[in-house]
This record gives sequence, C-alpha cells and structure tokens, in this order.
Amino acid sequence: MDKRPGGQRAAKEEVEIDSSSSRGPAAACGCGFFRRRGSCQTRCGDVDIPYPFGIGPNCSRGVGFEIECNTRNGSGDLVPTLAATSLSIIECNTRNGSGDLVPTLAATSLSIVQNLSVESPPMAKVMLPVAYKCYDDPTKTQDFNGEVELNKTGVYRISDELNMLVVLGCNTMVYTKNGNSEGGLYPYLYYTGCIAYCNDSRSAQDGKCAGAGCCHVDIPGGLTDNTLVFDSWNRTNPCDYAFLVAKEEYVFQRSDLNKDLNRNMPVWLDWAIRDDDSALWLDWAIRDDDSACPPLALGKKPPAGSYACVSDNSECVNSTNGPGYFCRCLPGYHGNPYEYYDDKQGKGCLGTYPLYTPSISKYLIPLTF
Repeated sequence: MDKRPGGQRAAKEEVEIDSSSSRGPAAACGCGFFRRRGSCQTRCGDVDIPYPFGIGPNCSRGVGFEIECNTRNGSGDLVPTLAATSLSIIECNTRNGSGDLVPTLAATSLSIVQNLSVESPPMAKVMLPVAYKCYDDPTKTQDFNGEVELNKTGVYRISDELNMLVVLGCNTMVYTKNGNSEGGLYPYLYYTGCIAYCNDSRSAQDGKCAGAGCCHVDIPGGLTDNTLVFDSWNRTNPCDYAFLVAKEEYVFQRSDLNKDLNRNMPVWLDWAIRDDDSALWLDWAIRDDDSACPPLALGKKPPAGSYACVSDNSECVNSTNGPGYFCRCLPGYHGNPYEYYDDKQGKGCLGTYPLYTPSISKYLIPLTF
C-alpha cells in the first residue's frame, strides 16, 4: 500500500547516480550507487517494492537489492522473488555404474517475497521450502536438505527473534549449521536443533509441539544461509520434515506428518546495508567497511557517496543481527529514509501532519498539564 499523501507517483523516470563514492561495485565500473526516482516499477503483484529494492536496471541500490518480477503463482498472478538467492532440491534415488546412490538435481526454486519493509526494523518476508528426508525402502531415499543461498551478496540475515526451527517426524533429529569456525573444535560456529520422537504418528497431538512428533527450537543470531542435517533411527514414519518458519505462522497438526513434499513456509529476514570494497551486502542492513553507522559531529552533514540515509529528518541505526546499519525516520516523521526528501512527491521522511476536523474547521492541538 502506498503510504505517501494521495498515493501520488511521478510520471517521469529519473535516475540519480552517486558518483562521489569510491567504494562498492559501482566504483569499480566508474559509476556509483543508483538512487531510484520516478517511474521505475514499484509494485509486483500485490507487493510494494520500496527503494533501496528495485525491479530492473538502475532501479535498486545495487546488487543484492534487486527484485525479479517474472514468476507466476498457481493462480497465474505475478509474484516478486529475491534475485540473489538460489534453492536447489536434490534427490538421492539414482545409482551410478557401480551401484552407488548419487545425488541428482530434481528441481530449483525461488524465494518468493510476501512483504518488504523499509520502516524500522527493516524486514523482508519470504517463502522458503520445507526440507525432508523420505525412505522409500532400505536402500532408496528422497531428500532435500533445505539449503538456501540468501547471501551471495551478504544482504540478509535470518531473523532470530521472529523465526524458529521446527522438526516433524518419529525418532529423528535435525539441526542447522552455519558460520565457519577458524581453529575451533567444530567446523561451524552455530549448531542448533531438536529431536522429535514417537512410536507412530498417533502419539502426536494437534497443537502440541513439545517433542512427540514435533519439536521446535529458537535459532541463533547471525544466521545467513541455511542447511539442515537429518539423523534418524527406528523409523516408523515414511518421511521426516524440518523447516524455518515465522513463529506466528505455524501451529502443529498431526496430519503434517504425512504432507505433500512440495511445501513452503513464511520466514522473516532482517536486512541491512552492508557495503564493502567488492559488493553490497544485505540483513536487510547497510554494511559498510566499518560495518556500523559513520560517526557524525553535531550539525555535520552525512558523508556523500554510498551512505544510505539520504532523507532529511532521518538517522542511522546499527544493525543488531550481524554487521551493518539501517536507516529510520526521526520521531514525528514517517516514510522512506532511503529516498531524498521531496514533500511534493511524498518521498523521504515526511512530517506528521496535524489532525484536522472539517466539522469544526480547527486543528486539534494536544494539551499538556
């Protein structure tokens, strides 16, 4: 929904280039970060695409903020997808010449976007596929480990506050691993998971996810990409499942233990501006060389170039989920802090207008005592 006064959009397209920056991918090609203006496509299906995101050339902040609008859902409607993600579904039911099982690419999928927000805290809601492992017979399996590459450009972090890891099955353990550990006892920094147990699916209860057929666990902060590892014993259910999901979006049902494999779950992503010398990173947060808000003296203007908080009446906030920063409007203002302020076009951080009541033709002014 367009939150600008009157829902007005400019009819003319203009693109401004910040050529003063010496950092980032744009600097390497002799140009700077694009700041969208005018009639770049700002909607895909029923989802608004606010800057710094964008569809098409020169309409987003840069690599990592690009949105594609060329995928249709089952109803034939266009849906936005993250351009910088990759999902591959692997099956393990093919044998080579020696008779050994080998993984094969069964399908590829896209991260469908349900919501993009530039307001504080900045969030993106996407649909990610459910991981599974099915046992057709003792020597044949069909599986997908939920591997998701969200961070080819480093922009996103999986929200640890709003999501959880859910495991469905009988006598199965699933955990996620992430982050390389340098010189540690284990190869990854993060391991988190849980065990779902049961004699058979009848021991599970609708609405209960406390171990019998279903378990859930919080995830650590700083998660970027995702891979799930399955381990099971004394199998009594043909398939085990695991997925990240927004906490408010899932309530366990016993029938979920025997569901279609082609399922997706809504997941919240944090984003930030994360710029470095070679690429734009996503949490959504802005992630510069110092991975933090630049220090500003009182009354001093923000740095030129790649600094993202360009609107008047905006401020910089350090990301709490990984390095980087994001922008927000000052108290009493609303709008998009990543766009240059233009009151006539309804862009940037706009002032909160006084409440007007036509029947008495006066402004209502709050009283303080």
